[in-house]
Amino acid sequence: MDTVLDMLAKAGYEAAGIGDDILPCTLRKGDEPIGFLMGDLSVRLLPDREPERSHIESVLSFAADNQGLDRVEDEYKLSQYRDVLLTSSFDFDDYQPVYNIYSRQEDGSLVLLNSMNNKTEATKDYASRSGLVPSEIPAPERNSGRIRQFAEAIRQMGYQLKEARDEANRAYDITDQEGRTVGFIGKDNRVTITAENKKIKRALTNAYLDTVPNRTALPSFFEKLKNGLKKIGMTLKVVFTHSGRHYAIRNQQQQEIATVSGQKHEVTYNDRATREEMAKIDLLVDEIRRENMEKETPAAEKAESREPESKAPAVSKEDARRFAEGILENPELESTFFGVLLSNKEFVSRLNTELEKQKGNLEQAAEKAKQESRGQAAPEKTQEEEKPRVLNESEKTAKQEFNRYYQLAQTFSGFNEEKYKDIQNQMNALFGTADPKAFQALLQEGKFRESGSLKEKIQASQRVADLQNGKKAAEPAKNKEREMA
Repeated sequence: MDTVLDMLAKAGYEAAGIGDDILPCTLRKGDEPIGFLMGDLSVRLLPDREPERSHIESVLSFAADNQGLDRVEDEYKLSQYRDVLLTSSFDFDDYQPVYNIYSRQEDGSLVLLNSMNNKTEATKDYASRSGLVPSEIPAPERNSGRIRQFAEAIRQMGYQLKEARDEANRAYDITDQEGRTVGFIGKDNRVTITAENKKIKRALTNAYLDTVPNRTALPSFFEKLKNGLKKIGMTLKVVFTHSGRHYAIRNQQQQEIATVSGQKHEVTYNDRATREEMAKIDLLVDEIRRENMEKETPAAEKAESREPESKAPAVSKEDARRFAEGILENPELESTFFGVLLSNKEFVSRLNTELEKQKGNLEQAAEKAKQESRGQAAPEKTQEEEKPRVLNESEKTAKQEFNRYYQLAQTFSGFNEEKYKDIQNQMNALFGTADPKAFQALLQEGKFRESGSLKEKIQASQRVADLQNGKKAAEPAKNKEREMA
């Protein structure tokens, strides 16, 4: 497909994809639309542009004949024997193919020996100059793997391949479900479709185009970008012109919001692009770049860089802080976020472990500082001191409630100081302290053996919270009444 669209551009036509893919595409000449290039490479022209059909179809025919061949100095290599080459090129002035015969010199340069428009005569001259006879001239090498893919594709569609013995140039006949011949595969691995039925012709043509090795007219980066944009409701508009390819991104309203450079893949936005659209596109482009870099990086380099990469955090502390602050600024998002996290048992388990670890570190640091301030070393605990007292049900409930409040307070620590202090005030009111060590001492002293006092405090705290929430909800209504009055 690269050959087809690039040759049309060289011939002075501009091809622009319609919708989400390259074909079908519109054809323009200058600023004037002239018709369409369809998915089966047929051409539909406006009535007043019909005189140009022969020119366009000659370009398409040449491009299809030479698709997949090796290139020699911007020409297609048909054959080579020893130091003599036979190539084909296209004359855009006369709209006809040109066949050239070259001799390769010792320094690698090519010297033109002959040039003509008739392929048969060019072949004979090439055979004579190279020392071959016409019957020995090898056919252009084509991708046999593609033919195998095509054969498998049409078998799945219900068509059959039968060995052709009646025609010398045929390898296999393509037959439909009723045994009628609808095309054939030549001995040069070229497919010819003979069916007159448009439905059959379209099906076989699409199967052949889908198996072409380089059917995608886009480089790898832009092919991935096109597919990624589809998933987020956008499209990549590609225009083939004589000056090169123009890549533009369109939003859901089919407005052009950005262009992408062909070499460095840099995205340039215009005034129509919203922040949300830019964020989505930037994320997609970065993802494609990372994927391409991983594929291009040799395995040895990946192994060397694996260890330092594992040490580097995926998200910095600063990024995590901004993310958390953004969540806490939105009450609905905050509620959803914590609901999801706290419903995950594994996360809650890890959170408890981390909080216990931090609590232990804080207690050790506080004890060490206390001992140092007294000028004494911390005494070793006896076995009796290390053994905790058995707690009753009321004390266990108090400990569970304290831990719940403490974990909630730690969640807001460093991100929302107002809520953090509010929870600490509630803990001081309910338990007499917000410090885990001080609470443990109160627990061992038996301050929470009676269940009544703690239960009453919790109920009172809930009533205060309910009143505060009701007051906050009523204030806007009162303000609105004052404004109306």
